[in-house]
Amino acid sequence: MISFVGEKSGAVLILLAAVFFIYAPASRNGFVWDDTALVLRDPLIRSWRLIPEGFNHFLFVDATASDFYRPIQRLTYTLDYPAFAFQPYRTTW
Repeated sequence: MISFVGEKSGAVLILLAAVFFIYAPASRNGFVWDDTALVLRDPLIRSWRLIPEGFNHFLFVDATASDFYRPIQRLTYTLDYPAFAFQPYRTTW
């Protein structure tokens, strides 16, 4: 039983190392495509007090109304903002 658990743990560690190795180069990239509108220009992610207001808007604040209503996505950006602000290598993972 103990060797089986050890084998599973080893497999999980190898898998995690492989995933990190594959995605590590992405940490050197900057913001791409819609990140400018969703992270850099969205004032609703910069304050906890604006969370309720974020549920009243479409995904792109500075665009015309669309079908992109994703309040949970904006909520995750709001949670990331105090820790990572405008550091693309932290917010794009």
